[in-house]
Amino acid sequence: MKQLLQKSGGIALVLILCTYGVVALRGPNGLAALAQKRKQIQGLQDQNATLAAENADKRRRIELLKNDPGTQELEIRQKLKLMKPGETQFIVPESREAATAPGSTAAPNPQSAPARRP
Repeated sequence: MKQLLQKSGGIALVLILCTYGVVALRGPNGLAALAQKRKQIQGLQDQNATLAAENADKRRRIELLKNDPGTQELEIRQKLKLMKPGETQFIVPESREAATAPGSTAAPNPQSAPARRP
């Protein structure tokens, strides 16, 4: 009788452990959730690396603006739209293909089209 009780107790323990293992692996915090968390972590690490690279680029740009007079002058001229005496500024209109390209918000102007002769 004692042996039967030990065997049935051992079997019951194994079944309980197996059931717990299945629930732990397939439940809401199981392997699927773990894979999802790993994917989320990888995405956040990629985003972090991209932001770190952008920060480094901006730091380099700030250092250039602090220390390089040529970069300072160029930035000021672009922001304030300044020209030096004797310089000529050319304004190039958009090409007609860009204005009528798919996805363009500008409507084609029929009056700007060249007139056709019969």
